[in-house]
Amino acid sequence: MREAAETAGELYKAMRLAYPHLSSEEFDTLFNTSLSLSYGEAVFSERKISPDMLKKLNANFARRSAGTAVEYITGSVEFMGLTLDVDEGVFVAKNSSEALVERLLERSSAGMTMLDVGTGCGNIAIAASKLGKLSVTACDINPAALSLAAKNAAKLGEDIKFLQSDLFSEVEGRFDIIASNPPYIPNGCQLDQAVLSQPSDSLFSGADGLDCIRKLVAESFAHLNAGGCLLIEIGAGQKQAVSEILYARAWKNVRFHKDLSGVLRVAEASC
Repeated sequence: MREAAETAGELYKAMRLAYPHLSSEEFDTLFNTSLSLSYGEAVFSERKISPDMLKKLNANFARRSAGTAVEYITGSVEFMGLTLDVDEGVFVAKNSSEALVERLLERSSAGMTMLDVGTGCGNIAIAASKLGKLSVTACDINPAALSLAAKNAAKLGEDIKFLQSDLFSEVEGRFDIIASNPPYIPNGCQLDQAVLSQPSDSLFSGADGLDCIRKLVAESFAHLNAGGCLLIEIGAGQKQAVSEILYARAWKNVRFHKDLSGVLRVAEASC
């Protein structure tokens, strides 16, 4: 913990040495946001850091060291070029979910209807509405998530219908596309503390991580138009199991798509 006021450049170098376990991206995001500085100001500036700024910086790095996700500390996350607010108690949007949205945009056209199941902060729903011009309904069992997602949608000028629903319990009607980033991590899996700072019911889903996906696969048929598309984010190594789950429920045209890391991340099927 730094105690004396320094220039931004001196402080950046000292803090970087003090937190070698943080990636450069994570460190820069936390450092720059804490001090409201750009990267150039942080690294090269002779600007003096006030005691209040230093206090805030130390507090934020202490929270991160205690295991809190950076996004909860900064209060925002970037997704598909959109800046979304993030609150503790709501699942943090991940870059891996961009693969799902990209496939969704390829499969859809403006005006089609879509349901986002388990919307979290609203990242998939908002991206589909803004970038794909889809008519979007989004649901989540968590009222805090729905409140945050609605706030993000309003901030970005998107008209999305939000429902509090345990999967499809309160959903009516049929859609052209159903998309979901469900929990898919096996119970008891060892994870980084920053991941564990997120809601457990957004992470874990049974002994093999597939309980929620089984429910989605079983119940989506009743909420899709004829020929409709189901898109589900899955975990690394789950392709075979998810494929078997889909075919056992008579889904057609089952395909899988990679994310930017080369991991098979998206399961696609039609009814």
